[in-house]
Amino acid sequence: MALFRSIISSKCSIPSVSNTFRRIQTKTTRETVQKWREDRGLDKNPNAHGPLTDLPDYTFMDGNRLTPLGSHQKQRIIKQRELAAKMIRLIREIDDGKLMHKRLQEESQRNREDIISNKFKPKGVLLIKKK
Repeated sequence: MALFRSIISSKCSIPSVSNTFRRIQTKTTRETVQKWREDRGLDKNPNAHGPLTDLPDYTFMDGNRLTPLGSHQKQRIIKQRELAAKMIRLIREIDDGKLMHKRLQEESQRNREDIISNKFKPKGVLLIKKK
């Protein structure tokens, strides 16, 4: 037991763990690079679009023949068309919702006016006093 106490008391000369924290990076390299690109106003993924991905790999010198689509270029075109069709559909839904809301507002206004116009009207002496 005395030996154990002497080991504990000699441990005080060792620097404590709290004073020797190491800096450990918790983000991946990809996140760091994406943050760097985003801070400079660039896209997160440099290969998403650009001349290397959008333009054909080669062209024919005679200019009469079309260049075949590159790898994944047809898939990108199809995906862009699907996204455009989806955006158009959603915009139409929003426009339909706006029209429906406008019609409901007009209908409720007409109902209020009908209720007011169909209320009991004064008769007899009260009618003569109003004129």
